[in-house]
Amino acid sequence: MAPPAENVERLICMAVFCDFSRLRVPDLKKYLTDRRIPCAGKKKNELVELAQKASGIYDVIEDCDHDESERKRRRVLNDDGTVAVDLNGKQVVWTRTLHCLPKVALGDVFAYLIKNCEWTPERLTKYKHDDGYLMFKDNHVEDVLLGKVSGHIDHVYVKAEVKPEQRQTAQRYATWLLLSSDAEVMSAGCGCVAADDGSCKHTAALLFAVAEYVDRQTDRGTAVSTDETCVWTKPRKTSIPVKVEDLDYRRDKTTPRKPGPQPKNYRPLRTVNNTDILRIQEHLKR
Repeated sequence: MAPPAENVERLICMAVFCDFSRLRVPDLKKYLTDRRIPCAGKKKNELVELAQKASGIYDVIEDCDHDESERKRRRVLNDDGTVAVDLNGKQVVWTRTLHCLPKVALGDVFAYLIKNCEWTPERLTKYKHDDGYLMFKDNHVEDVLLGKVSGHIDHVYVKAEVKPEQRQTAQRYATWLLLSSDAEVMSAGCGCVAADDGSCKHTAALLFAVAEYVDRQTDRGTAVSTDETCVWTKPRKTSIPVKVEDLDYRRDKTTPRKPGPQPKNYRPLRTVNNTDILRIQEHLKR
């Protein structure tokens, strides 16, 4: 018979100081899932090993109130912390036409990452190696929409679906930005576990994607703020034939590749004759 629910935590607390092998599989799974450790499909011995490794390292992660957090981030604050504009409850009209998209530049993205995501100058200098930027370059950002707030022209929403980094076929994360008319990123949010403060890699991917889209439209001579039809388009990946020896499978291609074996460097041995074989045999006999 299963122990009462109120006794499960007591058993788990005892396990920290005793032996995880004494716990049942459901109790072990609860211990691990409370610490955000994947345990699906694991056998008991594997669960015990995971629990032992997690003991004393991972604390219980409490679920964040995403709804309350998002309500706070949909408010525009003054410098003294008072609420200047509260967009909660406002009707938002979503469209795929992006001609009213503020001209977000890379500098606006950096400003948000420094202020809201605590990026350091060192991290900024290497932003092209960051997970968020790499996800953007790998076309993880999809279905970008612009949201106009009814009766309010000073701010707009941008939302998109972002593919998880590892699980390509998994459900997309709903990620959003709140932009001012002068392209300042006011706040952001995401449906992933880590994004209660709008600082996850999925948010960064959307920021880089929007800045690159604005820059791409400007390069084409199509101003995003005009009345011309502008819809989200993914950057096209070009396919250029290359020689086999020039293939580069590295994820980070911004650094020079170390020289590897090349056909021109191949130096085969000369033909081996009987004299060579006898010499080798004599050498092995020594």
